[in-house]
Amino acid sequence: MFRIPRHAAARTISQLADGGDKSAATAIGAVSVVAASLSFILPADSSNSDYDKRGKVHVAAPTCTLNLQEQLIHRSFFNYAAFIAPKVALCESPTKPPSPTIFVAPAPSRGRRLLHSLHLADLPTPRLLTQQDPIFDYPSLRAGLRQRAKDEKSLRSLGQEAMDARQSGDVDRINDIFAKISSIAYGKGVTPQEREDFLVRHGCTAWTDEALSYLVEELAVDRGILEIGAGNGQWARAIRDRHDQVTAQNGRPAGANGGKAFEFIIPYDDMTDLPLNQNVYHRHTQPFHQYFHPNVRKCDSHLEAIRKWESRGRVLLLVFPSPGPFALECVKEYVSVHPDGNDTVVYVGEGRGGANANEDLFSYFCNGEWTLEKVVDVKSSPGGKGYEKLFVLRRVIKSTQQ
Repeated sequence: MFRIPRHAAARTISQLADGGDKSAATAIGAVSVVAASLSFILPADSSNSDYDKRGKVHVAAPTCTLNLQEQLIHRSFFNYAAFIAPKVALCESPTKPPSPTIFVAPAPSRGRRLLHSLHLADLPTPRLLTQQDPIFDYPSLRAGLRQRAKDEKSLRSLGQEAMDARQSGDVDRINDIFAKISSIAYGKGVTPQEREDFLVRHGCTAWTDEALSYLVEELAVDRGILEIGAGNGQWARAIRDRHDQVTAQNGRPAGANGGKAFEFIIPYDDMTDLPLNQNVYHRHTQPFHQYFHPNVRKCDSHLEAIRKWESRGRVLLLVFPSPGPFALECVKEYVSVHPDGNDTVVYVGEGRGGANANEDLFSYFCNGEWTLEKVVDVKSSPGGKGYEKLFVLRRVIKSTQQ
């Protein structure tokens, strides 16, 4: 539906490499090589799109008007890059701070951790997190990272084959290459259109009914939620709708502000690097009205959004944050701006070595000052290439009384 310019791919690779995410940069580079090798075989349908000065194509309607070959060329790099190293961006929100939490859960013993590694015992929740805790290094993620490395190697090996197919002009060979790229990038049997449909409905990862019920009816019921890096607001929309449903069932407003109008979730994003093309999925389209939050607040700085008075006391929600320091910056600012009330973070993404955040975030949560309250499964994108979970973390606020 749109073309990713070669210089944009190079810039993304450079940024990832500079940020220390070498594996993601390598994978995206591999897809870029293949996509670039094929990018001029078939021109975009000029009746349904027009190029701007930067070389991007803006399609007039949110329906797929390009043929399969074009879709695979232009989306293979974009969607696989969005999966490996998404650039879901930045953030804003209101509420009264809760009473300080005075709670310290014990860290599991060495023996308990050993039994857990042998699959003979579960680790308790809530529990205090230390550097020895395996919570962010779970088996499904380790296996997934090994498969991801194989996928990266497979994509790199397709470069020469793609160039040969382009030079031959053989349509069957070209289609075969597209099929191979799609299978590796999205999973066996998953088409680029199916991947994009998932992004439209859910974003990069999807909630479950259990997750929505827990967030709305338990964790944040008296506090509200501040989401930073909300993207198009699919999670915010689902949470808002569930909150409205619960409110209607109860016959009264749910939340800390009683009878006052209360915006349960306030989503922020800087809107500069969304996973979906805003010229296609704009507010006058059906996907916007059906799946997106109507009021994702645009902010120039995620830190400024967190500092707002209305953001204080809320639960901080980070869904599929981009790789690098973004997530940790949000958490640290959230804590520092209101130490007595900002104490709960919901992180939705992969653990150590995965596609989200960086090692510093997980080390920060395991510094002996945070407890793991709950872990909830979420729905990853079709094809089984995602290994995200929902982690609920609460900061230990110790009493100053002796």
